[in-house]
Amino acid sequence: MSDWSKDAAGRFAAQQKLKQTSDAKTIRDQNDLALHIAAIWEDLCERFRARCAEFNAEPGVEGLLSCDTKRTQELKITRKDNAGMLRGAFDARKHTIHFMGPNIGKEKAEIKIEVIEGTKLRFVDSLQRTLDPQDIVDIALIDLLQLH
Repeated sequence: MSDWSKDAAGRFAAQQKLKQTSDAKTIRDQNDLALHIAAIWEDLCERFRARCAEFNAEPGVEGLLSCDTKRTQELKITRKDNAGMLRGAFDARKHTIHFMGPNIGKEKAEIKIEVIEGTKLRFVDSLQRTLDPQDIVDIALIDLLQLH
């Protein structure tokens, strides 16, 4: 064997080991995400329900917002005064939430759920900005209420 083949084989083996480690981490991250994704969506829906109830309890706006989370993969909030609607459609396979509404900006129309640092998860908009779950709720409701 030549020095070249010995060196090349050693580098190739190191590269393969690094790839296997990277692939294993990717699979682990995807499994963690799959295990937690339903809970993440449910938590976001609960935040919407709580904010709508909080708003509806204010004087002068009693019962204005209706929050429907009966369907597992869908969130629907409607205004009773003008039939304005906000929809959130959750895709567990793509790890995305697609928001539709009259004032939803393009950057907030699709939110991705990503894995960072093993089990830690984050929401990211189309501009790759990290979003706090409560901010997603508050911004979406402000858009629906047209409070710009």
